[in-house]
Amino acid sequence: MKAITFEYKLPRLAFAQIARQVSPNLCTSVLGPTRLAEIPQPRLFGEDWTVVQTSLCGICGSDTNKFS
Repeated sequence: MKAITFEYKLPRLAFAQIARQVSPNLCTSVLGPTRLAEIPQPRLFGEDWTVVQTSLCGICGSDTNKFS
């Protein structure tokens, strides 16, 4: 399945801090901390759990300012 992942690594965070001053779009480049990745399907925690399909998602603007 596809998921937005976050790599908490100092070089990627430093790049994002510098890049966002030049252009906000640079923060989402391949050098930044966030990326769209293919990950394994997570397993359900129990018999009473179910899978739902997401129609829309996003990243809150306040999430992007946590390291500023």
